Order: sequence, then structure tokens, then C-alpha cells
Amino acid sequence: LDGILYDKLQTSIIYVPKKIEGEIRIPDGVTVIEEDTFYWREKLIKVIFGKDSNLIEIGAGAFEYCRSLTSINLPNSVKSIGVLAFASCALTSIELPSKLKTIHSTSFNYCDNLTKITVPTIALSSFRGSSPANNYINNVKELTINGGKVISENNFKSFIYGFYGNLSRLEILNGVEK
Repeated sequence: LDGILYDKLQTSIIYVPKKIEGEIRIPDGVTVIEEDTFYWREKLIKVIFGKDSNLIEIGAGAFEYCRSLTSINLPNSVKSIGVLAFASCALTSIELPSKLKTIHSTSFNYCDNLTKITVPTIALSSFRGSSPANNYINNVKELTINGGKVISENNFKSFIYGFYGNLSRLEILNGVEK
């Protein structure tokens, strides 16, 4: 399909041609976007997942250096986002999925246009490494924490600590408790 290389069962995207541009729709049956699959696809602007997407994992560096990538709607099924997965992209906002179990603190390094992040409380304890804000995510102005799970005060403090300097809005929704 469009030069995109899938595994035999078409559940994993292995390679995307360098010439890819504009927007791409990921088939619902894809469960894994492998490491470096979209690496340095500078003309990729938008990634769309269907409402029935089964995506579980986004590999390390999967979208790294997609310098024109401004929009991606991560499906709720995503459980893992790898190291530098979206580093150096042009994303302006991101809503992390509620089923997220593992995300590295460097997943959004050098996303200089990223000004708004929505994080489910379950993901606060999922970050591997330090607060994402301590890892070159310097322009976040709005941080929304969407509740539903009790989190420790220490997890909360360590997560938001690095964002404090630039935040103009911190919103906590849906029953975040101490």
C-alpha cells in the first residue's frame, strides 16, 4: 500500500518510503509501528488512526525528525511509546492515551512547537526517566491532567516540576486524588 512495507500479517509497519508526504491513514489492524519507521520523513504532516485502531506500540524514534508533523491522534489502545518516538516533530499539542503504560521522558524531546499536553493520571507514573519537561520540552504552556486514578503526591510533583517555569495553565480534571 503506497510503498509502505508491512509484516506478513499486516499488523506491523516496518518501512515507509522517504517520499511520503501530506497525511497518512494507519490501517486499524496495525498493532505496532516499528523503531525508526517514519524517521526523517520531513514532508509528513498528519497521521490519522481510525476509531477502531488496535495500535499498541510506537517504537523508539518511530516519528523522529518528522519536522512537518503537526498532527497525530493517538488511539486510546496505545500502551507504549518509545524513546525519542516523536523527537524533533512540529506537533503543537498531544493527548496521551488513557491505556498508556510506558512512555519515555524523551519521547517528545525538541518538539519546540509543543505547547499543550493532556496526560491521563495513569501515565504520570509511566514515564521512564525524569519529568519530560527536563528533557528539552520547553515551550509547554498548557498541561491538563485527566484523572480517574489515585496518584501519589511525589509522582505528581516530579512530573510537573519541570513545566513550572513556562506553564500558564494547569488543569486537573475528573477526580485526581492525593
